[in-house]
Amino acid sequence: MGESHPGISGAHVLGGVLGDEASIALVKAFGGRSVRIPRTNQSLTYTELHNAIGEDGARTLMREFAGESVYIPKLSEIKRQARNNAIRHRFDELTQISNGNAGISSRKAVDFLTREFDLCGKQIERIVNS
Repeated sequence: MGESHPGISGAHVLGGVLGDEASIALVKAFGGRSVRIPRTNQSLTYTELHNAIGEDGARTLMREFAGESVYIPKLSEIKRQARNNAIRHRFDELTQISNGNAGISSRKAVDFLTREFDLCGKQIERIVNS
């Protein structure tokens, strides 16, 4: 059985293989479901892929992932993961020592991030600690 490319990592893998434009089209057409990438161009799935991302994109997916089940995340999942990564990165920036200056406390960083990202403190804490 082929290797599965789950969740957000699947989006990163596909983006690297297909490029941004085709990846966005793929997410719009298949987001939120797993797709078994066909081994030939004689299947209904190939036709669906071809219609969504064109012949070059469909053939590229077949070359890279033939026979594998690939999870295509919803656009909202991709955006949430990007936001969460930005929150973690910003938290690290705020709390780390830089150029001899001490960072701010974790509590102050969470308070700052609640305003910056319009989320409650508990949600920021869950994201930072995940």
